[in-house]
Amino acid sequence: MRRVILTTAGTLLMALSLNIFLDPAGLVTGGAAGTGVIVEYISARSLPFVIPLWATNLMVNIPLIIWAYKTMGQSFTVRTLTATLLLSVFLRATAFLPPPDASDLTNAVFGGAIMGTGVGLVLAGGATTGGSDLLASLIHAYKQRLSISTLIFFTDVFVLTCGVFVFGAIKTLYSVLSVYISAAAVRLVAERSRLAKRP
Repeated sequence: MRRVILTTAGTLLMALSLNIFLDPAGLVTGGAAGTGVIVEYISARSLPFVIPLWATNLMVNIPLIIWAYKTMGQSFTVRTLTATLLLSVFLRATAFLPPPDASDLTNAVFGGAIMGTGVGLVLAGGATTGGSDLLASLIHAYKQRLSISTLIFFTDVFVLTCGVFVFGAIKTLYSVLSVYISAAAVRLVAERSRLAKRP
């Protein structure tokens, strides 16, 4: 039950972060979420339809979830699939929420903090929502000396680099700040989770 609550709360926070702060500001945070921001922006300007965040989230994560099933086992994969589906549902359900009239700095700080808290809760629930956090967990299984939060940060670099060509250098700098804050929040939530489990 604890895992279900953590995963649900975490994915909801991630969806709110994306729909309220990051996506409207054009801030690419990396992973499947950042890829979704890029795909949505490009599709809105190049296609007769818009590819929403929730759809990209599902499409990007299919091969990663297959890899997870082969590497991490059925239990972990089921939890991750559940979290991935929940995130897509919450992204769809909260898409109507209006963004604040805020600066890129404000969006980066609050978006990153809320995103990192959400990711941390999901990880504490024994799952990931796919994207960079799933990829980081898969790599961590082989290279345990590297922390998951550090791996998340570095696996986001490629998507952030793509964001430079779509949103420009200034937006990308704010995105890097958001990713850094998000990684710090993941570490904080993960540490508190470990302390809470101690007798």
